[in-house]
Amino acid sequence: GHPPGTRIDLHPDNDEFLKIHIPIKTNPDAWFFFEDEKFNFEEGHAYFVNTSLLHGTNNLGSTDRVHLIFKFPVTVAETILNTEYIL
Repeated sequence: GHPPGTRIDLHPDNDEFLKIHIPIKTNPDAWFFFEDEKFNFEEGHAYFVNTSLLHGTNNLGSTDRVHLIFKFPVTVAETILNTEYIL
């Protein structure tokens, strides 16, 4: 969770893992950055994220930003993406 005003500067994570972000609570001013692009991850969606790329966050809103995050080995990414029960 990131309370209002929380900022995480651009950084890469370990390239052996990928993540799925599921926003539980967010606001229109909670941003996820990939290099020079920014995204607002919406509640009710899941986001498959390659965190080996430069990324960061900035919660400029007045409410918390809370994500459920699943971390998994990059070696299973293809299996996850090519499974018929993925919604």
